[in-house]
Amino acid sequence: MTIHSNNQPIQAFKSQATGRVANITTRPDSRTGEPIVLWRDIQSGFKNAESIWNGEYLVSPLTDENLEPITPLRIAYQSGAVLKVVEGNGQVHSTGEPARLAEVPLTSGGLGRHTIFDSAECTTNFNTLTRTIAALVAANINTNNNSPAIHSPSIISEESQLSRLPPPNQIHSPSTKAIEAQTLSIRHLEKQLKRISKKQDLILQKQQQTLERLAFVQNRVQALLTQTYELHEYPIPRLFIVLPKNPGFLGKLNTTSVPYR
Repeated sequence: MTIHSNNQPIQAFKSQATGRVANITTRPDSRTGEPIVLWRDIQSGFKNAESIWNGEYLVSPLTDENLEPITPLRIAYQSGAVLKVVEGNGQVHSTGEPARLAEVPLTSGGLGRHTIFDSAECTTNFNTLTRTIAALVAANINTNNNSPAIHSPSIISEESQLSRLPPPNQIHSPSTKAIEAQTLSIRHLEKQLKRISKKQDLILQKQQQTLERLAFVQNRVQALLTQTYELHEYPIPRLFIVLPKNPGFLGKLNTTSVPYR
């Protein structure tokens, strides 16, 4: 539990060996103003202090821009935490049950990143493999020397299993029929795609014809609207026919008279 004294938080420390708890008042950092705990203050409460732990995590000293420890040594304030002090009297910090060799994650090119190996099983498999190799070597030597061969029980069982297998020409892969069915289905799909492509081309052609007809109709409508506008806005020209007046008998003789009204 964090207790504040003189507006400065207090960091609680607990000895791993004795369980003794000591509260140390923090100091403000001269550069950042953040609360810190000087290493000499920790050693004043725990004389043989070597490392500080927050649960399973080691609390490292603060460093500068070059990752060099700042002098005097100091650690950051851990709010609400009781830090564990490991003292230099031969004790080792323990965070729980020690890891067993059989549960250590190993990384291999063909294995997962967290493969768990059983040491007893690995030893048994290795011994079996060793005995099998030795039996094979002995059998090879005895065969070359025309002497009776020594066979391991595992080798005999493997040979009996191999003898029960049918000849290679009689082995039919179960996936052959599946491959043929997939080939037929792919061909059927290709035919359907070709038909669909032809229908799409026909639809596009019809659409193009429809657009051309629509453009023609729009042009005709625009021309009709233009004519209607011109007839409405501009005056209609009028034609006047002037008929000659009846000249009479005397008028026909007078060629200088005006024949129009």
